[in-house]
Amino acid sequence: MSNKSETSVIKAVIWGVILYSWDALILGLPVIGLFIAAVAFLSNGLFAIAKFIKRERDIAPLYAYKVAIYVITAVAILGTHSFNTNLGESNANRIIYAVSDYRAEHGKYPETLEELVPKYLDNVPRSSVRLIANKYRYWGKGSHYNLMWVKVPPFFKKTYDFESERWGALD
Repeated sequence: MSNKSETSVIKAVIWGVILYSWDALILGLPVIGLFIAAVAFLSNGLFAIAKFIKRERDIAPLYAYKVAIYVITAVAILGTHSFNTNLGESNANRIIYAVSDYRAEHGKYPETLEELVPKYLDNVPRSSVRLIANKYRYWGKGSHYNLMWVKVPPFFKKTYDFESERWGALD
């Protein structure tokens, strides 16, 4: 592979890392990076096929490498999104059990999630590994308390009502 080809593949890797970081780790909304990765996948795939048909077989692998990079990027974005969803649900259930145990022992709900630490939880967990919308919200008064976490920012907010012991959604 020539230096120009290597540079082109390195640029694709850098773009893949940027797209992954933006969609999976910062926003947590797998849309922009997936869209750009899909466009890059299709365009590089078409170029690879065209170069192969034109018998420019020394250039075709370059585009195939780029296709692979964008496939890996898309899989990583979707995998991290799935991980965040599972982590959010798992940690929400841990909080729900801890709040229930607290209520059983004290006869009332805690005012904050921090009251659960360290007896019921080691720490107040995060709902995801992304940088935004990664904290649980807990609020209420008297016997009516709720827990909320953002499953897919900024749209889908899951809420748990401790009184009815049911999950719902705000949007």
